Amino acid sequence: MSLTGVVNSSSGFSPTFAAELRERSDEDLEKLFTLRPDLITPIPADMSSLATRACSTPSLLRALETLNQWQYQVLEVCAALRDPFTIKEVVALSDKASQEVILH
Repeated sequence: MSLTGVVNSSSGFSPTFAAELRERSDEDLEKLFTLRPDLITPIPADMSSLATRACSTPSLLRALETLNQWQYQVLEVCAALRDPFTIKEVVALSDKASQEVILH
């Protein structure tokens, strides 16, 4: 599911990417920074700055360059689906090789 613009049907609240980052555990943030070291060099001032950097064109291009074929296909499927979507919907629109990876 995308991290921005998702409406929680019970509260009507639409969290921002920065708000979603604030809710992540230290372990989740550590994983993110391991996969995306550009996000912490230089160290951002706050989560809003981190979210802005993560969504910047140069940062997104660097992230896209690291994707393999099945990861790119899954990203394309996610981009084509309406928010919010489920993993079942992603699997249904993915090829067999991607389905096996998504489900594990």
